[in-house]
Amino acid sequence: AARARNALGDTAGRDDILGRASAALPEAAFVVALTRAELQQVSGEWTESVATLNSLLPKTPRHPLVLRRLFDAHRQQGDLDAALELAPRLADEPDVTAVRVAAWQARFAAAGANDGEEDAGAPGRVRALWRALPKALRSAEPLLLAYADALVRAGAAGTAETVLRSALRRAWHPSWVLRYGTLPLDAERDAAKRLAEAVAWRRRHPDDAALLLTLGRLANAAGDAEAAERHLQASLAVRRAAATLAELARLRAAWGDHAEANRFLEEALALAQGGDGES
Repeated sequence: AARARNALGDTAGRDDILGRASAALPEAAFVVALTRAELQQVSGEWTESVATLNSLLPKTPRHPLVLRRLFDAHRQQGDLDAALELAPRLADEPDVTAVRVAAWQARFAAAGANDGEEDAGAPGRVRALWRALPKALRSAEPLLLAYADALVRAGAAGTAETVLRSALRRAWHPSWVLRYGTLPLDAERDAAKRLAEAVAWRRRHPDDAALLLTLGRLANAAGDAEAAERHLQASLAVRRAAATLAELARLRAAWGDHAEANRFLEEALALAQGGDGES
């Protein structure tokens, strides 16, 4: 009867029936409360369902259904920190892992944030957050990127370079390679050192479009425009991506070849609008 009332949108009638059910059979109070939380969620009453489930949690701290529904409620409300606290008590299902990753990404974004003023303690806070990250998540592709980005925002681009370089020796992700090529540089000498590192990676990944794009960016930053052109053209031969075309457009514009630069830009725009941007 309560489910029928809920389906009709009569939440007051639903709650009245559930209250009568609980009074008629006190030993079924847990099942009634769990059903109340379920129906509240079906009706979009996420805040109310959190209150209902929290009332059950002290008596059943490990009940999988209570934990799962509470986790879902926190996620729907956007309270990722609360969802993250529950995650260790849930199985590592894909959506649970995704929420854990998203919550930690948000933490890294906050840790690396700044208002444009110098903050000597920011890099230390970012590194401390990484140490607090569960080891099982440290190999997650987006989290290592979030860590590197937080370091850059905190003014520790050199540490971010070391982090990405070390990670790429253990695992290979195009997104990490691309970020390596866009880290802030102090001088051409710094670019040359990073270029030498990336060139060594090509022995194991000779036809990797992301690596070739990174090589092109670093070669250009190091002052070798001809090498940059070769790497970027090689990347295009593997995969035509908007980011690669945009780099070639900048290179040709610097050479004064504006017609060719415009042609590359037009194709880059068309690819980006089609969803093939690749940063």
